Amino acid sequence: MTNKLLFLSCVLALLGSLAGCKAPVANTEAQDEPVTQQSRRETEQEPEQQPEQQPEEQAEQQPEEQPEQQPAEYPKVAENTPDENLQALEALSLFDVGEIVLDLPSEALQCYGLCAAWKEEADAQTAEQNLRLEPLVALAEAIRDTAELTPATVDEAKSALEALDALRIVEVGELIVDVPANEPQCYNLPCSGAQEAADEANARRAAEVVELAARAKTLE
Repeated sequence: MTNKLLFLSCVLALLGSLAGCKAPVANTEAQDEPVTQQSRRETEQEPEQQPEQQPEEQAEQQPEEQPEQQPAEYPKVAENTPDENLQALEALSLFDVGEIVLDLPSEALQCYGLCAAWKEEADAQTAEQNLRLEPLVALAEAIRDTAELTPATVDEAKSALEALDALRIVEVGELIVDVPANEPQCYNLPCSGAQEAADEANARRAAEVVELAARAKTLE
């Protein structure tokens, strides 16, 4: 009887020790799982996101579009004839006014003037050029009515006349200048104040020509 009790005591003690050894193993496995999941999350990092470009920054990077200068729109029908427009331009006494510029071959002018075979072409080109001449005359007349203009010299007017001639609307000659006459009562010299008046008139005329060349750029 004593031996049986001793045997049971040993068996119970052995079972108890085995149960105590298993419990920590279960706890260790439970603790290892979170560590493994955390390591996986640290490894799988999301790619860095680039900051979105703000609309203001995009606007600064885009170059501003410069508005293009629009050419002048010519009237479809001129109000005045070519001769009337030429006379109106001459009446302003700004520069020597020649003929309307035409684009004809040299053989068209080998008949002591314009050959009859080219008259129709010449008339068509004259009518077309008159549509450019009329706005030029209108600009010159509007400038004449302008009270204040930026002062200009005769040399500046010379450059402006070259620019007007390059438009190939009408032949542009030299600047018209006032020259005071010599008076016998002033020892055959310009009388007092006459030279000053001429210089003032010439400066005004030069200023009008320079302004006309600047405004006529739209007629190119």
